[in-house]
Amino acid sequence: MEATARLTLRYAEDAATGLPRLDAQDGSLTAADLDALRLEIERNFERLAHGSDGQVVTLHGLRDSTLPRHYRVTVTDRDRRCPTLQLEAADPVENDDAAPASDEAWPEPLSNRWQGQFLAELAEWLAGVPGGGARSSLDFVLADLRAVLRKDPRKFMHLLLAGYLHVGDVLSLKHGEADDNPYARAASLLDERAGDSLPPGVLDPLLRSALSARSPK
Repeated sequence: MEATARLTLRYAEDAATGLPRLDAQDGSLTAADLDALRLEIERNFERLAHGSDGQVVTLHGLRDSTLPRHYRVTVTDRDRRCPTLQLEAADPVENDDAAPASDEAWPEPLSNRWQGQFLAELAEWLAGVPGGGARSSLDFVLADLRAVLRKDPRKFMHLLLAGYLHVGDVLSLKHGEADDNPYARAASLLDERAGDSLPPGVLDPLLRSALSARSPK
């Protein structure tokens, strides 16, 4: 039990694949244990990555597991695409069934706002996707979204909106609506208001649709 009590985990970007990877320092955990821990870390990633070093957190999803639930967290490489998390098993907090006081010390910006909730839902959904090439691609996209959110939350919002406008435009055209549909018109407004937070050309297909609809026949 002593080894389990001092379990140390490292969640970091794999240099070979560029994807996040979880390792146990002594290699003692089974693949199933690592999967359970990885899922909990990814569900709480925004809260963990933005906390101050030395905070003790509880992974409540491990309540029915024999794995340690309490970890002291250290964050390094904060400026990288995927910050490195080191989690060392810690003593339980006083009221183990309640949200620990230390959890309240994590900064609010991402843990309780819609952006953090969106990424947590995405990570949970992704946990059910079978491994392989498709899963690796989705892992990469999730890491990318996290990096964008850390650097510029407004850009994160603009990119999600742009993606939704593209989908809406495709569906509108498929159902026989004109090029100048509400999604294309909304793209013109987004292009005007978003400034340089959107990469050049991202909205061009939608803007061309709106312009062509307004041009004299």
